[in-house]
Amino acid sequence: MVNNYSHVEEVIGPLRQGPRRLDLYALSESEEWWAGHFGYLKERGYMMRPRYRPGWKPSYGHDPRGIYKNMFAEDGQHSVHSAIMDALRISDSLVVAMKRVEISTGEDQIATLFSDDAHNSDPRNHSVRIIEVLPVPEGNEKILVMAWMREVMDPRFRTVGEAVHFLKEMVEFAFPSRDCSMNNMAMEANAMYTRQYHPVRPKKRYDWSGRALHHSRTRCPPRYYLIDFGQSRMYDPSQPRGTEYALRSGGYTPPEGLADTPCDPFATDVFLLGNLMRTTFLDVQPGISGFEFLRPLVKDMVVDDPSKRPTMDEVMPRFSAIIDKVPWWKLRARAAKKDEFLLLKPFRAVYHWAGRGRCIYSGCHFFSVALVQLGSTVRWGLQNHHQFSVRQNSIATPYFWCSKDSKIDKGITRSTSRCLLTFALPKVVHCLERTVDGQVNRASAIAPASISLIFDIKTVERSRNTNIAVVDRYHHFEEVIGPLRRGSRRSNIYALDTSEEWWVGHFEYLRERGYMMRPRYHPGWKPSYNQDLRGIYKGMFAEDSQIMVHSAIMDARRISDSLVVAMKRVKISTGEDQIATLFSDDAHNSDPHNHCVRIIEVLPVPEGNEKILVMTWMREVMDPRFRTVGEAVQFLKEMVEGLQYMHQNNVAHRDCSMNNMAMEANAMYTRQYHPVRPKKRYDWSGRALHHSRTRCPPRYYLIDFGQSRMYDPSQPRGTEYALRSGGYTPPEGLADTPCDPFATDVFLLGNLIRTTFLDGDTWMEEPGISGFEFLRPLVKDMVVDDPSKRPSMDEVVPRFSAIIDKVPWWKLRARAAKKDEFPSGTPFRAVYHVFWTVSMMLLLKPAIPSPKPLH
Repeated sequence: MVNNYSHVEEVIGPLRQGPRRLDLYALSESEEWWAGHFGYLKERGYMMRPRYRPGWKPSYGHDPRGIYKNMFAEDGQHSVHSAIMDALRISDSLVVAMKRVEISTGEDQIATLFSDDAHNSDPRNHSVRIIEVLPVPEGNEKILVMAWMREVMDPRFRTVGEAVHFLKEMVEFAFPSRDCSMNNMAMEANAMYTRQYHPVRPKKRYDWSGRALHHSRTRCPPRYYLIDFGQSRMYDPSQPRGTEYALRSGGYTPPEGLADTPCDPFATDVFLLGNLMRTTFLDVQPGISGFEFLRPLVKDMVVDDPSKRPTMDEVMPRFSAIIDKVPWWKLRARAAKKDEFLLLKPFRAVYHWAGRGRCIYSGCHFFSVALVQLGSTVRWGLQNHHQFSVRQNSIATPYFWCSKDSKIDKGITRSTSRCLLTFALPKVVHCLERTVDGQVNRASAIAPASISLIFDIKTVERSRNTNIAVVDRYHHFEEVIGPLRRGSRRSNIYALDTSEEWWVGHFEYLRERGYMMRPRYHPGWKPSYNQDLRGIYKGMFAEDSQIMVHSAIMDARRISDSLVVAMKRVKISTGEDQIATLFSDDAHNSDPHNHCVRIIEVLPVPEGNEKILVMTWMREVMDPRFRTVGEAVQFLKEMVEGLQYMHQNNVAHRDCSMNNMAMEANAMYTRQYHPVRPKKRYDWSGRALHHSRTRCPPRYYLIDFGQSRMYDPSQPRGTEYALRSGGYTPPEGLADTPCDPFATDVFLLGNLIRTTFLDGDTWMEEPGISGFEFLRPLVKDMVVDDPSKRPSMDEVVPRFSAIIDKVPWWKLRARAAKKDEFPSGTPFRAVYHVFWTVSMMLLLKPAIPSPKPLH
């Protein structure tokens, strides 16, 4: 083992130097700016969270001891966006968003475009209201204050009708947004939540006292908005309508955006909205069942030729006509993902329809809505009405009404008003749907709260003819936004990039060495979806459009036996090939405790400055999920043994997080899965089906030894600066002093168990998994702050084995259920799990899976 030490030391030594990690949970530079303006904002009526108050002292401490308590502390949660801060409005405890903008950009002028008195008094104006614009004392910035909102898809849609409500209001947005993707749509969901949710951790309450519980959208309808009008364009109606270069939006570039010529932005908006429906609900990864009735309309909206797309004035009546023909039971059906586990569908369906019956019986949706304005409410006259409920809101007071004379027809509220949104902001207030004559025409199975809009249908018609009727601020808007329009054009995102061209250039060499890459990387490849504008979006559904995520890693098949392998480019100067092959020789391969990835072959690159490491293709450990506690115990057992084996051979991993662990799952899959789209088959012929880990056990491996360190056993063990791994820095890494890397490995592995199984990961919003409390005493010792008090891996392994030996078989076969699992679905899943467990026992499968030995 020590004969390679000198070379590894020579190569890796210079890579150790680098900046030390500071306290990750101290205030950042941008946070310090907000904390510096705490007094000013308080005077203006806004109170930030305790973290940003002068003299703040973390509840988890500044020193290395206890620093990881921040994960579970409210004052350890820092704002995600440096320019946006949350706060409470002191007068009524409304949670608001405050955004810093430079005066020179004119963004404050755009944001307040429709928030002045003239527009606020217009009942047709449903645009975002800026609550207040605060001048910054320094004078070069302003702060925009608006209501805080959350993502449209969080929580998920429960019924088709809830999603149709969202889509219906988006279709009414006949606007030149130029960037209408799901990223630029938001939801004001205060009505859904029994207590205010936290702005940084929306699954928790604002006061950090527990989980933020919510009602369904059907019971307490939210309000939707299109946000972020930084790319929007207003046109002078006295001039011919302008053209614009199409922009990439929501991860997709419109077909006309592939050409370096301006195009009609209104037609581009039609494509983007149609593509949103297609990629979110119809076709792409994995889509949601129950929306096939929209396919004919969507097909026309995403046609390649912009001139052949319908206008929004044509889309809206078609959409309404389609919805009118959808039966009520289909609108109340489950909005289930298309890749939902088949055997759970019956149980979920029973629970769903029980809930729908309750909603129908209690009268959910059978009310119309009043128009809300900033600071006041305009009550539209309802004949023979009575008030259903009143909910106070700090910005506006929405009133909900139930009409006795409503015409009931299939459970949809007919709205004869149509609206247009030209621009929107990240955080907005809302208004509710109304009918033109103020009466309810039909009761709703679609959640009735409407999206905030700018104009009603009359303005839409006028805007289509005159390129937006609001022109008094056109010249200022043009002056501010004009320079921002210029930018590089997008190229074909499905064409080969530079790194892919490198692999194509080595196709023949790799084939001679026995490895065949996918058709995309064959010389002379011609896309099945073509590379011109026509049909370019067929690439989303074509196998030969699937691009590798990592430029240095390529998949291929070994010609001799069709094994799918991973090929990784590494520079010779780094010495990574030496480290990677360290545990792949014959002596180590025969040891059952060795769980380091095996290198099949090292290929020299003809150019001479690189090598290619060939290894078996593997997939993420958590995909598919663990079904039993015993399956997860197998994974932990192999990782504990693998890390002990490395330590016994004087190697510290230094980066053993979940990101650097992988699963060789070929035994689980009936047919080979695709390396880029692992839920599909390699030949793209359908879904990749798999057995459970209990029935066909996989193997787990430690991977990526780029940060690993090998020590000379004849010398005193060296020390290293601890590295950030898997999103966490060990306590000793916060000090600018070297430490024992083996003790750091123990912490990282213990922290993995704690954040993945025991307590969850607050930052990643992972709840943890039930059934692993028996590991807590061991984990507690592994993650103690003082490295010298942690057990070594030689002590961890026997303790782990002794603990597992005492766990009863029924607990090992129990469900590995997420701690935030929806309680009402648990009994149905439990019943199915019992039948599945009996079948595994009849097949004599052990509670802790055990793969066949390699040798």
